[in-house]
Amino acid sequence: MARILAGKISDIPPGKMTKITADGKEILVANIDGSYHAIDDTCTHSGASLS
Repeated sequence: MARILAGKISDIPPGKMTKITADGKEILVANIDGSYHAIDDTCTHSGASLS
């Protein structure tokens, strides 16, 4: 799994999420109580953005 710089920790405070574009893909990055999670930003059901 590749590591991609998503931004500064201060850019995503606890309980918040943001969308980044990396390598041509839109990624949702969420901070859940200081633990960071990244998933594809596209809903598989409707094709809409999750962020």
